[in-house]
Amino acid sequence: MKKLISILTAAAVLLLTLASCGGENPAPGPGKKTTTAKASGEQNTLKLAYSKNDSLNPTLCETIINSQIANLVFDGLYKLDSSYKPVELVAKSAVVGSSMVTVTINDFRFSDGSFVSTGDIITSFNMAKSSAVFSGRLENFTAVHTGSENSLVFDLERADPYALSCLDFPIIKNGSDFDYPVGCGRYAYKRDGDNIYLVVNPYRSDFNPIFRTVNLEAVHDSDSFESSLVIGNTSFCYNELNSGDYTRINANNVDMGINNIVYLGFNMNDSFFSNPLVRRAVSLAIDREKIVSSAFRSHARVCATPFNPDWYAVSEISPDRIRSVEKAKELIEKSGIEPATREVTILFSSENVFKSEAAEIIADSLEEIGFYVRMKAYEPQAYLYDVNSVAFDMYIGEVKLNRNMDLTPLFTGEASRGIFETDAALLRYNEFLSGGCELIDFINTFNDDIPFAPLCYRNAVVSYTKSMHGDFRCCDADVFYDIDTWSIK
Repeated sequence: MKKLISILTAAAVLLLTLASCGGENPAPGPGKKTTTAKASGEQNTLKLAYSKNDSLNPTLCETIINSQIANLVFDGLYKLDSSYKPVELVAKSAVVGSSMVTVTINDFRFSDGSFVSTGDIITSFNMAKSSAVFSGRLENFTAVHTGSENSLVFDLERADPYALSCLDFPIIKNGSDFDYPVGCGRYAYKRDGDNIYLVVNPYRSDFNPIFRTVNLEAVHDSDSFESSLVIGNTSFCYNELNSGDYTRINANNVDMGINNIVYLGFNMNDSFFSNPLVRRAVSLAIDREKIVSSAFRSHARVCATPFNPDWYAVSEISPDRIRSVEKAKELIEKSGIEPATREVTILFSSENVFKSEAAEIIADSLEEIGFYVRMKAYEPQAYLYDVNSVAFDMYIGEVKLNRNMDLTPLFTGEASRGIFETDAALLRYNEFLSGGCELIDFINTFNDDIPFAPLCYRNAVVSYTKSMHGDFRCCDADVFYDIDTWSIK
């Protein structure tokens, strides 16, 4: 059937934020510009960009680049590896209960040689919880107090079996410089007049990098982060691809998985999509592989569950998610719905090229099983108004999940428009969180119910000058995860 394409207004990107490095990026598509990065390796110096107009205090910084710099200077009780699994740092051990988490701490030193105390951690927790950067991650933690034998007790508002993944907030030494505080991370801030650089923390015996010093080069804003690499002022840059488009840099480019889920939302008040058989049929019909390879230019990963495919907890779970147009047609017939009797719409943001093309692919997929589809591309305010008003049949949304993979924003937050509070998958999810069932039980219920259809998890791109070498096993929790392997020829 012929699709009616209604482009109401050129729009800005949708990103509903309520909040493994791969191989080389593919060649740029038609019309894509390619720029060349100059080598910054005439000398064996690593140069990283930072925003001069933003704080380097990890609880105050607002830009991604300064947050990433702070990850080199500050560590938490835990760090997350590339599978989002928490690894002990300042923490020695932990017990996760239904209403609290008890953490015993290690003998750990700040970069000035002093020991990290429970008081430092409590103050750091309170600072992080009140900051824009970490408040969402720590929302479920209501308070912290000292326990016995060098331990801390974190109170939980509700049960969370993966709460440790959120205890990576930066630990700052009490009373240290407010603008350049002391941390216990791999490096420490050092100033020489107007120059700021990082030096290796001498008390981290587990960290022996080639770059003992890292120069910080000031840029005016995040937009000039990439151009700083192109002209050779810095050695490395990171692009989260939030714009929904990508201009490839002629440098070494590596994809890195991030925790942003892209999904197709349903209006369960609608006579079609109130039926779970119809929602399952839609999900089965969607060509996710094509969405990833074509719409997202391979800067995404197909997800077989609503969870990040890189997450360690789902590494051995492989539910059947194979596309089947025939099975989708069978489900439509079983539902008793006649999809061709009326038009259904897909709402999305037109400025985001990735999602515009994803909408085209979804529309084509649904027409294969008998739907009559109209695409609606709205400007950001109109888009959000319609989503919040549940004035849609389906919409393409995106949410950046916290590191404990909590799906609550998709069930009860602003991204949950159109989902009933009595939805079977939501009830099962709450049962899982409280320990009443296993993760696979929730996933099976989700796949039967499909309150929303997961499409993919997005990637970011890291770029570095061709004179640089290393493993570059960058990960979402730390783009400098293996900085100790980096060098410049």
